[in-house]
Amino acid sequence: MTRKETIIATILLIIFGTSMHFVHHVPFFNHFLGYIFPVTESVAAHMKMVFYPMLLLSLYLSISRRDIREVGAPILGGLAVMPLIVAAFFAYWVLR
Repeated sequence: MTRKETIIATILLIIFGTSMHFVHHVPFFNHFLGYIFPVTESVAAHMKMVFYPMLLLSLYLSISRRDIREVGAPILGGLAVMPLIVAAFFAYWVLR
């Protein structure tokens, strides 16, 4: 990805990941959507907010460019952030 594509993708992923936090307020929300969208303030819910947008980005890149090598970087980026989420939650509970 070029630098411009990376900046645009980062902004869109932040918007999409943040908006995932409020999906459980929509009237048609059901239990199946709870497996994808976060419904609580747990560590796993915040990991969902990182993982699923990165997964969608990697699928979009692999389909639009017809290159399977585009899949790895966004997923690895999402997986790299997950230990930081766990560390931030534990630090919050220990230091508060």
